[in-house]
Formats: sequence, C-alpha cells, structure tokens
Amino acid sequence: MLKFSAMSKRSKPGFLNNVYFFSVLTRIYLILIGIAISALQISFLGKELNGHLGYIASTSTLLNNVFVFGVHQAYSYYKKRSPENFKEYYLGSCLVLFLIYCFIALTVFFSLSLDFDLSVITLSVPLFFLSRVPKSRNIILIVVNTLLIAVLICMHLFFHASFRSVVILAVFEKTASLVLYLYKLRVRPRIDRNCLTLLFKLMSFGFFPMMGLVLNSINYRIDVVMLKALTTYSSISVYTTGVNISEQCWAIPDTIRDILLSKLTDGKDKSEVRMVLRVSNTLTLFIQLGLLLLGRFMIYILYGPDYNDSFWVLTISMLGSYGMIYTKMIVAYNVVEGRQKTSLGFMFITAALNIIANYFLIPKIGIFGAALASVISYNISGLMFIVYFNRTTGSHIKDMLFIRKKDIANILNILRSSSKKQDL
Repeated sequence: MLKFSAMSKRSKPGFLNNVYFFSVLTRIYLILIGIAISALQISFLGKELNGHLGYIASTSTLLNNVFVFGVHQAYSYYKKRSPENFKEYYLGSCLVLFLIYCFIALTVFFSLSLDFDLSVITLSVPLFFLSRVPKSRNIILIVVNTLLIAVLICMHLFFHASFRSVVILAVFEKTASLVLYLYKLRVRPRIDRNCLTLLFKLMSFGFFPMMGLVLNSINYRIDVVMLKALTTYSSISVYTTGVNISEQCWAIPDTIRDILLSKLTDGKDKSEVRMVLRVSNTLTLFIQLGLLLLGRFMIYILYGPDYNDSFWVLTISMLGSYGMIYTKMIVAYNVVEGRQKTSLGFMFITAALNIIANYFLIPKIGIFGAALASVISYNISGLMFIVYFNRTTGSHIKDMLFIRKKDIANILNILRSSSKKQDL
C-alpha cells in the first residue's frame, strides 16, 4: 500500500502544477459550462425575456464599475502595509459602503417611477458591488456555475418563464459567489473609526483603477445599452448571444493575462509579454477557425433557427479579438511599469470611438452595426497600445505575432520542470 501511494503521488501529472496550464484548463471548463448555461437560459426565457436579462446584466456591470470605486483593486496595496486584521477592517469598510448604496438605491426606487429593467438594476447594483469586493476564485466560479445549471434545469421542469425568473437569474450568480467566498474566508467585518479611515483611503486610491474599469466596461457593454434605445429586446438577445460566444476567443488569453500580471510583478519583463502575446494569438486563431467551422451548426443546435443572425454577429465580432488581446496584455504591463495614466488615455479614446461608431452604425444596420463598432474600437485600441509598447520597449510587431519553436520548447521545459518538482 505504501509503495502504491508513493507511486500515485509521483505519477500525478506535473503540468497540473503549472499556473498557466491549470488556469487555462479551468477556463476551458468554465467556457463549456457557460455555453450550456446560455443555451438553457435562452431555451427557458425565450428571446424577449432573455433580451431583458442581457440589458440588465450589461447596465448593472457598467454602473457597478462606477460604484465599486476601485476599492477591490486597492486591496493588495494596503494589505501589504496594514496589520494582520486588515481583512476585518477591509470587509467592514466595504459593508459600510454597501449600506450607503442600499440607502441610495431604495431612495431612488421609491422616489421615481422606474420600469422593470431600471427597478432591477437599481436594486441589484449594491449587491453587485458587494459581490465584486472579494476576489472570485476559480473553484468558486466552478461551483456557482454548476449550481446555476441545476437552477436552470429546475426552472425548466417546474416553472414558467416570467419577469420573476429574470430577477432570479440576474442576481443568482453574484449572490452565490458572495456567500461562498465569505463562508470560505471566515472573517467577521470590523466597523469602527479605523474602518471609516480605511474606506476613505481605499476610495482615494481606487479612483484611477475605477476609471479604467468604467472605460473598459464601456467598450464591452455600451453597445447593449444603446441597442436598448434603438432596437428591440429580441434583437438584444440575438446580439448578446453572438457576442458572448465571440468573447470566448479571448477568454483564455484573459486568463493568461491575469497570470502575466502577477509574473510581471515578480520580476518578469517585456520578453514575457511578447511570448504571452504570441501564444495568445495562436490560441485565438485556432479558436476562431473552430468557431467559423462549427459556429453556425452549434448556434442552430443550441439556440434554434431564431438565432441564425447570432452567427453573423459572432463572425464580425471575432475580427476585434486581436486588438483586444494586445490591449489587455499591454495594459497589464503598463500597470506594473506605473503607466496607468497612459493606458487610461488610450482607453478614453477607444470608449469615445465606440460610442460614436455605435451612434452612427446601429440605426443603419442594427445589431451588425453594434458588432462592427466594437471591431473598429477594439482594433484602434490594440494599434495604439502596440505602437506605444514598441516605442517604449524597443520591440517589433514581428516579435508579437504567432508562436515560435522556442516558445514550444520553453513551454515543454516548464511542464517538465513542474513534473520533476512534483516527483521530488
């Protein structure tokens, strides 16, 4: 038995210990389960109600990035400079801000005559803020999405689609994530004068990160908000379905970007950025080819013939993938280099272009105009960041295109070294 246990321990694949590989593996699972959730959700709600849900989610995310005020991004900075009970004060500060937002939300709700969408958005923004404060771990995301699958199956079996269903689905993920994280954290919030002092520091520090989040979310979400004013909920449902699938083109690069940021903090340099860009571009190309070959069939099977136009939204939106990848990776590099203001300037230009393009294109070609507006703004953003990165680091565009033999060799060496460490 002892020999068998030792062999089992040694035989565990070493690549599972590699942070890039394991995170990508987790992201692939989340992509697959996300597609299943989307299919069940649309099947249950139908086009109209799913359009309401898409609009509520996009607008709530946009507003949340304003009200969260960057406090979660200030966490790491102040934790290194604060006492051991910092988590208690941090959660206390966030709870105070949450209660303030609850008061504001309830005041707005009872003072104004809001329609269904705005009512849900107003009341859910405080919850979205509080759920944004903890850092969502991959394991929590997996558990929450699995629970959401179970909820949708139960809805199919026992309920009829209604506006109440939209409310449940709008808040379930955020509520479940918050409950699971706080349960795992097992820290009681502390509220006193020090807590209020910390809240002021968090909000002061978080202003520029908040601006970055707002500008980024404008690029992602303003199209849906503008579609609400110019088209129908059914069109929004078709559009968000195509866009959500296209965003999987940079879901894995997004995961790699988060790890890249931590590695840059630990001393990695511009060569790591170039290598990650090459790998991300190559992965994205393969994902895009797969979506082009299977996307129409997949959409028809999962969502039905009413969503055929989602494939064309998907095809157009994919053209902006590379611009977004370059933007995200170089923004991560700028954060570590202390060049956040430069990134904010570029993102402001991108957001303005996105709004202008949507304003002119949506009335002319509807949801396809919204997709095209995103492509234009994403690629202009990527171009600005590439030019800036090359000028400041002496890099060349040819160093950031597609994977090379040496990259494959480096990846294999990392996996082998991980395996050896596991054996030891």
